[in-house]
Amino acid sequence: MNNSLSGEIPACLGKLTNLIKLSFHVNTLTGTLPIELCHLSHLNTLSLDRNQLSGEIPDCLQNLTLLGHLSLFSNRFTGHIPTAICNLTQLYYLRLEDNQLEGEIPTCIGNQLLNLRYLYLRAGGFTGQLPSSFGNLINLRSLHFSNNKLDSPLPDEFVNMAFSNPNLVNLSLNNNQLNNKDCRALQILRSRGNWESLGHSPQNDGFDFEVDCASLSLHVLTVTKTGDGNGTITGDGINCGTDCV
Repeated sequence: MNNSLSGEIPACLGKLTNLIKLSFHVNTLTGTLPIELCHLSHLNTLSLDRNQLSGEIPDCLQNLTLLGHLSLFSNRFTGHIPTAICNLTQLYYLRLEDNQLEGEIPTCIGNQLLNLRYLYLRAGGFTGQLPSSFGNLINLRSLHFSNNKLDSPLPDEFVNMAFSNPNLVNLSLNNNQLNNKDCRALQILRSRGNWESLGHSPQNDGFDFEVDCASLSLHVLTVTKTGDGNGTITGDGINCGTDCV
């Protein structure tokens, strides 16, 4: 952790094959992620966030089959999310946000990483639609994919999961290309009374939703509007722009 470490991660760490946790977060480490770390088959935690690591996330991480916690956020990783990560079926915590990753979010995340409880993919260059397979992630507590370029519509499978999943209390879709013409995302807001944090930001159409007295456990509410538009705050809820159509 924060020890003001600099330079590259030594490849010889791959010889410490009895390691179960490797954490170098909040330093100024540079270079690529050494593939030798993929020899650490007993690792259950790999935390290298908030450094200056670059290059692509190596496919060989799939060898770390006991890994439950993978945190690589706030680095300079490029390329796509490797589908090989989907072989890490013990993952419950995955943070890849605030890198230079791009492309579509792999469908296999929703098909294979069924133990995920925390998934953070915000502040990247992800495009396309949220995979319908995310409807399988019934153990999710926090899902953040704000500040990307994701398109509408949100898949029915995901919306239905969000309706029925009592564990999902943090959801952020801010600053994507979601138009929500069918109001599916907003129906989630109306229907749930146990949100701790929720964010939404449409880029084109206006939107309309209410926060009623049933939402007493809501801790954080973020509402933003990009582009032209105006809004009002009323005693019954929040109204911005036009109604959903």
